[in-house]
Amino acid sequence: MENSIKTAAQKPADTNILGYEKIGKLLRIYAIPSIVSMLVNALYNIVDQIFIGQGIGYLGTGATNIIFPLTIAFASFSLMLGDGASAYLSLKLGRGQKEEAARGAGNGILQSWECLSWDIYSEYSV
Repeated sequence: MENSIKTAAQKPADTNILGYEKIGKLLRIYAIPSIVSMLVNALYNIVDQIFIGQGIGYLGTGATNIIFPLTIAFASFSLMLGDGASAYLSLKLGRGQKEEAARGAGNGILQSWECLSWDIYSEYSV
């Protein structure tokens, strides 16, 4: 039986890194940008609260603390729909069903935009 695991020296030029690289290295490659993104987002929210607190006062800080969970909820629904649509798209493209893949991707984009519009509406209507 032939060994199907390829090392970095044996890999063809057009293969995906996920097929041959060690899991620890892949975790570092993909986790570090995600962690940095989350830290930047948290820092943005902290600085935003400081400026709102200094500029508007405790009422502005209270208002942003009330609306922030709604913003997170709508963003999470939008991410859920987007991730589901991308999985559906991948499955349909893998089966060669391009028309159904396009329809599913369109529905996912439309639903994500719908969540985004509700998020914007909830932020500016309170």
